[in-house]
Amino acid sequence: MFRFTSSPPPSILGWIGWIYAALYSPIVQILWLAGNWSDGPSAGNVKLVRAIGVSVTALSLTMDTRARYGESLKDWLGPWAQRTFTIIHAVSCLTLGLVIAILLILAVIQLPAPVFFIPVYLVFSTIWMFGSFLLFPPFDGGTAPNSVPTFLAGLLMGAFGGLFTSAPAFGSMMFASTDGATLKEYLKCDTVDTWHKFIAIFP
Repeated sequence: MFRFTSSPPPSILGWIGWIYAALYSPIVQILWLAGNWSDGPSAGNVKLVRAIGVSVTALSLTMDTRARYGESLKDWLGPWAQRTFTIIHAVSCLTLGLVIAILLILAVIQLPAPVFFIPVYLVFSTIWMFGSFLLFPPFDGGTAPNSVPTFLAGLLMGAFGGLFTSAPAFGSMMFASTDGATLKEYLKCDTVDTWHKFIAIFP
């Protein structure tokens, strides 16, 4: 996975993005899942939107192999650092994938009328899977192909994915209940645990 050298070396912003996606995000998503496991008003809708949101984070880890990151660590600290990076990257991908699967299963169970969502997102997932592998097989971002067809294909896939990522969120907002506390009131509530407040505000 990380056997190919690449140029230019990863930037500081690139490292920040990887740290967020591979280290921070899996921990926060697991905490959120643990804190919102139970059923409740709009619980299925929230979990569906959350699963699609997490998939966007996971997508950045699966499409760009970040071989240049592993090579950079190897040059700096030695082969063991590259192997450690590879293991962390792989475990993070698997963890986010498992979280997404659990969220989708819970969403189907807890949605008041899940029949509509199941075929739509099965079709979407199938198209996205084959489209992404055909148009964008995994590559190292530092040596990604740069051409007009590739740019247009990425634009179309991004628009298609963005539509199905945002549609459930807008649908949930339109039909969500207005009952309940605001975020400010929730954070001030003394009966709410600190870690529940943490997962309520951290993305």
